[in-house]
Amino acid sequence: MCLYIDAEEHELGDLDEPTNYKAALLDLASEKWLNTMNVEMQSMKDNEVWELVDLPPNGKTVGHKWLFKKKTGMDGAVHTYKAHIRAIRILIAIAAFYDYEIWQIDVKTAFLNGYLNEECMQNIPYASAVRSIMYAVRCTRLDVAFAQNITSRFQQNPDEVHWTAVKNILKYVRNTKDMFLIYGGDTKRELRVSCYIDARYLTYADDMKSQTGYVFVLNGGGIDWKSTKKSIFATSSTYAEYIAAFDASKEAVWIRKFIFGHGVVPIIEEPMNMYCDNIGAISIAKDRGVTKGARHFSAKFLYLRETIKIGDVRIEKVDTYDNLADHFTKALAFPKHSELTEKIRMIPASSLM
Repeated sequence: MCLYIDAEEHELGDLDEPTNYKAALLDLASEKWLNTMNVEMQSMKDNEVWELVDLPPNGKTVGHKWLFKKKTGMDGAVHTYKAHIRAIRILIAIAAFYDYEIWQIDVKTAFLNGYLNEECMQNIPYASAVRSIMYAVRCTRLDVAFAQNITSRFQQNPDEVHWTAVKNILKYVRNTKDMFLIYGGDTKRELRVSCYIDARYLTYADDMKSQTGYVFVLNGGGIDWKSTKKSIFATSSTYAEYIAAFDASKEAVWIRKFIFGHGVVPIIEEPMNMYCDNIGAISIAKDRGVTKGARHFSAKFLYLRETIKIGDVRIEKVDTYDNLADHFTKALAFPKHSELTEKIRMIPASSLM
């Protein structure tokens, strides 16, 4: 257990931070640290974060400590994310399945938005426009992940065609701003995480690199996704698909451990299903005796075999037409793109009325 403390930088001076409770008491700003700790403790008491009970005979306690951080304001340079957005999506999906209520708690001193005394006008450079799309992709707009990944490669020297592509993405997002990522599958089925992976071999004519992508689905909706151009050269479509499976397996291990730690999804103890549409990649991943065509694979990619061996993941065949990761590796016709997006439960609000 970690009790997180942060404070405004203009109150506590420089960014030297105490490493423990004793160091905070010896710090020049010890009085401010104590005040901040009191506010944090009172906040947890008010929200009934814990309940005092007797330790069961075979029970074990979890260690805890104070974590001291200084948070900058408008004129500071430090900026951090307090939680992974994928973790938030996972918790929302689980809460939707069990019909839990979600409460967001924050301290009253949190730095939200700065106040400007004058109007601020600014041109939007190409990189800023791409980053705004990237932010949407990170949050909920998985339907433009592939397009965002393509346009982000030309930030150094974009020309008119790249600007046109970015504008088209922004127009699409604006015209579909009522699209929501919905969680709420069949409650009669067990709550299970599934992963779909895909790769497009020799996507780019200039360097012959491949595009890979994956999407994790929980309670009917996407919780984690990625579309990326690989930095290494794949010598075959099987190799490209295997690399995609390797990337997804690393994420699968993290997701599985994260959910397992909450103890509310019993089925997570079983291997997570990963669906791939390449039989060759599946065979190499499953069978250690299959080495033909795989001798040149980098040793790190054999990590996938280990995750299968220890029971973290299980890789299975899926028809290309039913692969939900298909639109993370290529541009599809609008009907097919819409179909896959809907299957990952990203749908317009009007359809929920």
